[in-house]
Amino acid sequence: MKPCPATPNNTPCEVRAPNGDVTGGGGGDGDEGDADTVEESRSLLLLLATLAATVTYDAGLNPPGGFWPDGGRAGELILLDTHPRRYKAFFHCNTAAFVASLVKVLERLHLWDGQAEEADDDLERKRKFLLQLAILAATVTYKTGLNPPGGFWSGSDDGRAGDPVLVDHYRNRYMVFFYCNATGFMASVAVILMLVNRRLYKQGIRCNALNACVVVGLLGLMLAYAAGSCRRLRTSAYVIALVAAVVGFLLLQILLFLLAKRVVPATLEHRLPPWLLALFEPLTPPPRKAAAAAGGEDDKQQDSGERHTEQYMKRKYLMLLGVLAASVTYQAGLSPPGGTWGGDGAMVAGGSATYHYAAGDPVLHDTDRARYHAFFHCNATSFVASVVVIVLLLLRRRRRRGAPAAPLWAMQSAVVLDLLGLLGAYAAGSCREWETSAYVVALVGAVVVYIALHVLLSFDAVAAKAERLKVWRYFGESSDNNNQTGGGAAV
Repeated sequence: MKPCPATPNNTPCEVRAPNGDVTGGGGGDGDEGDADTVEESRSLLLLLATLAATVTYDAGLNPPGGFWPDGGRAGELILLDTHPRRYKAFFHCNTAAFVASLVKVLERLHLWDGQAEEADDDLERKRKFLLQLAILAATVTYKTGLNPPGGFWSGSDDGRAGDPVLVDHYRNRYMVFFYCNATGFMASVAVILMLVNRRLYKQGIRCNALNACVVVGLLGLMLAYAAGSCRRLRTSAYVIALVAAVVGFLLLQILLFLLAKRVVPATLEHRLPPWLLALFEPLTPPPRKAAAAAGGEDDKQQDSGERHTEQYMKRKYLMLLGVLAASVTYQAGLSPPGGTWGGDGAMVAGGSATYHYAAGDPVLHDTDRARYHAFFHCNATSFVASVVVIVLLLLRRRRRRGAPAAPLWAMQSAVVLDLLGLLGAYAAGSCREWETSAYVVALVGAVVVYIALHVLLSFDAVAAKAERLKVWRYFGESSDNNNQTGGGAAV
């Protein structure tokens, strides 16, 4: 099929990628279904990028180990002094993840979208997207504005208790952090106020004013991260270089868009080198041209679409649960319950045994080692399980046609393990007395029993027996599913 010529009103036109696949085209049910699939994939990736941006920004400004509480090095990073290699590994990995997530978010903004008129559904989808980004930026900037990096003075003879430590030791750095963080917060609040007004947000989206405002807020977020996450100019230069790379990436895409407006889309691939085109290929497979459907195939396509929607909703819920667990377990792992020691020392435990601790080590590890290990292993299990779920879902979206994919029941099992680990970590870390922990463990046991009953009721024989015993009244959903499949007896 030959590419259609460009039209004055910017109607969709079929364009072939360098590998010969069709990357866009005219109407057709197959194209619309594939376009929806690509949009669903982008939504999942945006959800993952939002998670990464939130947790890495908070972890960068409040790193593991904390800060020296007083003395000549007040506000300095404890982990950098006690374990410099470990801190540098954490800092570079965390910074790379933060910048990469913002690259994905900014790429999704489409600041250079030149469409003058858009359908109401498209505007509503963009409104939700911008609102999600604005809420993300407002949340993290509000939290870090009230709890700035470096902490506060705990005591002072000159009445400065409660003042930020960073002001006294790195005043210029603190001012850069403060103004950039405040800019990000106010830009996010302005976007939220505009988006909740249905009379104003349409014009704001069409003229790209809201998009630009969100970009300003996210750039302020990155500069605040560069100023607050480190104490040395050379280290800040590394983060600023990454921020400059993000800005260059955006400018390059804008230039490509301006070039595409002057050139016929079908010939654009011949004017750019292959490596440059590869940078802007979608992360998901492009929409495929479907064969023309005729006769009774419409019903089959409708049934297939319904099954696809149901599976997509399940994957979306699994991704949401995985993102939730990964977010809280990542933060809890870096900031364990009980906090960290603010200095070196020794303590007497178990009568005559003396334990030496170092600044930045978890307090709970020295005061109640069994409880700390229970928390650590449960939290680590939950974090790894959530990451496995996220990776499996992303691989499922990118797999080729006909290639085997992880079944949904495997990912559901991983989510169950994820949440059970979360419950165990909460039981171990939320209290210090075993009597109090027994109450939480009892609640966890009740949840496990409830889940086990639901799993048993998923089998036809067990569900039929439960219906005869009237147990189905407490598990109506399982009974309804069983009646639909014909696996149980009628009541």
